[in-house]
Amino acid sequence: MANLQLIKIDAVVEMCAMSKATIYRKVHKGLFPKPYVLSPGGKAVAWRLDELNKWISELEKAAFTRE
Repeated sequence: MANLQLIKIDAVVEMCAMSKATIYRKVHKGLFPKPYVLSPGGKAVAWRLDELNKWISELEKAAFTRE
């Protein structure tokens, strides 16, 4: 099994250079990886680092395709 790392919203904001509101808006629209719920009621969530890296890689590929 792979070594999975979960990161919280502040690290996601830093990594993706987007605001919390933009991240959650994109999640809601299906344009950003969904977070994993860590606590009852969904107050604590985190993202898998490998899923975020894949999302960023796909953005890069799309950007290069348009050029």
